[in-house]
Amino acid sequence: MTICRPVMMITLFSILLNTTVFASETVEYVDLNKYMGQWYEVASIPTRFQRDCVGTNAVYTLLENGEVDVNNSCRKFTLDGELNTSRGRGRVVDTVSNSKLEISFVGPFIGDTWFFWADYWILELGENYEYAVIGSPSKKFLWILSREKTLDQELYKEILERRQADGYNVELLKRTLQ
Repeated sequence: MTICRPVMMITLFSILLNTTVFASETVEYVDLNKYMGQWYEVASIPTRFQRDCVGTNAVYTLLENGEVDVNNSCRKFTLDGELNTSRGRGRVVDTVSNSKLEISFVGPFIGDTWFFWADYWILELGENYEYAVIGSPSKKFLWILSREKTLDQELYKEILERRQADGYNVELLKRTLQ
């Protein structure tokens, strides 16, 4: 069976169009220096590493080599519960926008080698870096972060609407007790 040229062209155009739309999913530009510091988790689609976590927050520090030191912490079950910390490393994979990073929590092993990198895409960012929405291209992971322990309820609803329209299952989001 042969495929006619117009069908091939339409298929190729569709792939390119979807790639372009998909690529524009993140914010246009992230000033990494402004992004660094402490963030509180407002809500997330929980990963297995976050089970039973409350009071979740992350501190990002830009390293001299351009990578990001990641220090995540949470309390187990209650805000007075056992402290659980996790150190990781981030690296920018889109140096034009700085909005696509990868994060690893497996390492360092040999020298400063980290393994099993996961996508960390900055989908939304407040004008003054007061909130951020992080996701993945698979749309299986989603985090809503804030510089404060709370986020305006109207803004939260708007974020949910935008993420749902973008294909995320916002029904899986769990609000994080702070």
